[in-house]
Order: sequence, then structure tokens, then C-alpha cells
Amino acid sequence: MGDSGRRTFIIASTGDRKNGLIRLLFSLKPFFDSGWTAVVVAQGYSEQDILDVRSMCGGNVVIVCSKHLVGAHSAKIVALNRVQSDVWCSLDDDMYAIQATDYDKMADILLNDRSIGFISGNWARTEKQAHNKQVIDNLVPQKLVFTGGGLLFREDVAEIIRHIPNEQYLFDDCLWAMYAYINGYNNFRYRGSVTVHEICTVGGRRTWIKETTARQRILPPPELLRVRRGKGKEGYNEYLICMDSDLTEMAHKLHKERLKCP
Repeated sequence: MGDSGRRTFIIASTGDRKNGLIRLLFSLKPFFDSGWTAVVVAQGYSEQDILDVRSMCGGNVVIVCSKHLVGAHSAKIVALNRVQSDVWCSLDDDMYAIQATDYDKMADILLNDRSIGFISGNWARTEKQAHNKQVIDNLVPQKLVFTGGGLLFREDVAEIIRHIPNEQYLFDDCLWAMYAYINGYNNFRYRGSVTVHEICTVGGRRTWIKETTARQRILPPPELLRVRRGKGKEGYNEYLICMDSDLTEMAHKLHKERLKCP
């Protein structure tokens, strides 16, 4: 990538999402053609599944096989430790890029402003909704950001993420955003890029939750982030999505003490 820096997608996938993974990788071809690479942590994939994926994705993709489901956080830590990069983009296997997807723009913003920790792209559930989405070249401040339309960060932030305890956290994105925030970074949502994110209701994270116990699934430190209970049964809908208001006073204090300058 030269002066534009090395750029890498990290993707955690489960064996029941093979077709979604193939669709995602196929949609990323324009980025691979411009120098991006990808690391996929394939959890619970059969040997034939891996062959099927390899036949579709070409040479820009590294596939790391895991017999066991370890959750998105732990799987993506494996990916972060596999190759070197200047910018990372975290994706899920129920997403795919479209013409309005612009990961390069978000990467450029990150490389030009080191006070930014994470940038989350905009997203829509379907292509029709994506085409109706207003695409505006601006950043919206948001303390907790999500995988949404792609979650981008630099290597200095990746180093913070690598030092989070390697537990099977119930979610990865707002956990990571919280750690960037308490280390003095500002996070943003970028409205100039749109990715389709179907938010699948079967397989993937649901499969992992079924195969783990409540004791194994870990929440963020409560002194930093309050996780509110939902109305669902134990597991998938047990907790609500975290919001900026769920950050504690201690989290805000740490952010102010460590605030990065642009």
C-alpha cells in the first residue's frame, strides 16, 4: 500500500455461515485489488468448507482454522496477532460491501488524525435500504461505536485491544470502543460509507452462545461500562446494546486524564 499504509480486514466466522463469508469476501474484491488483505478466523469449519472458501477468496486472504467456537473477541484477537498492519477493519460474516462502501476514506482519516480511536461506518439491513441511505462525508462523535458498517482502527489501538484479557466476551465492538475511550481516544461514526449488514438471527453468535455457558460469557468491567439487562432469555437477547450513557464516571475520568491531541 506504500505511503497509504497496510490495510487488513479481520473477520470472525462460524461454520454455519460459510455462504455469508464467501459472499463477504467476494464483495471485498475491489479492496483486495487495491492492496487490502484479510485474515479470517474460521471456527467450526469442516475441511471441505475451508476448501470451498479458499477456492473463492484468492491470495489476499489468510484463513486461520479453529475447531472450537471462541466468540468474536477472542477470534479477532487471533487475527490481530497473525499479520502486521497499519489499519484494521473488523467485519462480520453477515455483511457485504457495495458501491457505497468506502473503507479507504475511513482508513485515510485514521492515518491523518491520531486522536481518533475507532471509526464505524454506516450500514443498512438490505441493499434497497442502503440505496436510500443519505451518504454524507462527515464524522459524528460517538463514544461507543459498533461493527455496523465496518469498524476501523489503527495499529496503536490494536495494541490496546490485544492487552484486553482474552476472555469469551459477550460482544467485541463496544467493548473495544470503551477501551479506546478510556485510553483518551475519540470515536466516531462516519456517514460517508454504507455497508449492508443483515444482522442474521440464526447461526453465528447465536451458535456460540448455545455452545457456551453463562459462566464462560464475560461482560465488560462494570466499573467502566454498565450493561443493561434485556427482556430475552439467557443468551442472545439477555442484554441490551450499550449506549454512551452506559459509560461510568470512572470511564469519563480516565478519558479526560489520557485525552489525545489531534
